[in-house]
Amino acid sequence: MLREKMLFAISGIERSDDRMFLDEIYRTNYSMLLQVACTVTSICAEDVVMNAMLSLFSLVPRLRLMEERERVAYLRATVRNAAYKYYNAQKRQNQTELPLDGDHLFSLPADRGDPAELLIEDEEYREVRAAIGALPESDRRVLYLKYAVRLTAEEIATETGAPSAAAVQVRISRARRKVLDWLQASQGGGDGV
Repeated sequence: MLREKMLFAISGIERSDDRMFLDEIYRTNYSMLLQVACTVTSICAEDVVMNAMLSLFSLVPRLRLMEERERVAYLRATVRNAAYKYYNAQKRQNQTELPLDGDHLFSLPADRGDPAELLIEDEEYREVRAAIGALPESDRRVLYLKYAVRLTAEEIATETGAPSAAAVQVRISRARRKVLDWLQASQGGGDGV
């Protein structure tokens, strides 16, 4: 049933070779992508995979240029991000739905915080971005893949050509240490990394 939905959805792609390419990617990687989605949310995992694949329509030319391992890492990250997006949307929806009993009917949403605290958080965020920006490209890339793309150490090793997941963990640890050192130096008036 899902494959038929996917075939119907990709029928809107004008070029038949692009349709076949996307269908091949879907068929080849479906079970692995479903497992990725299930690690975040088991509810509607099939739909998460389908929506992630549909979001790749416009990227077919780019996907064709990728090596297989890079394409698989990109697919995994796309599905993982789609699963987190779905999970967070469900979480927000559950937080906004109030139970129909008791005092909940008359309670107000929690305050977003003291504006002064929000300004401090914003300044801290800028400092962290500056610290990360001061890192060498290789360290920035490892941190990006770990925290923005949410790849595992094994996936990062594959993506970057690192010898092992353990080597990636060491690089992540060292990059984080450099960021912390830079932040401490900047608070104490030092030069940073």
